[in-house]
Amino acid sequence: MVYSPSGEAPTKRHETDEKAREEARRLAIKHPGREFFVLQARTRIRVPLTEIEMTDLEFYDGGLIRSAAFTMRYPLPQIH
Repeated sequence: MVYSPSGEAPTKRHETDEKAREEARRLAIKHPGREFFVLQARTRIRVPLTEIEMTDLEFYDGGLIRSAAFTMRYPLPQIH
């Protein structure tokens, strides 16, 4: 990835180091005076999704006649 402190967050992951360097050079020519850095990932951290079980209930005259359980996956809330 190519990053510039005075630009937007990087979004493209380059296939090779050389392609990332070429992109950094291209951007530096396009934006004179700005710095561009070729980034390398060092660590990957991933939090697995939580599983929330939901059950639909149907009632008739105050009594339970049927339930249908299923599992939905929701991402964890963002922590700021």
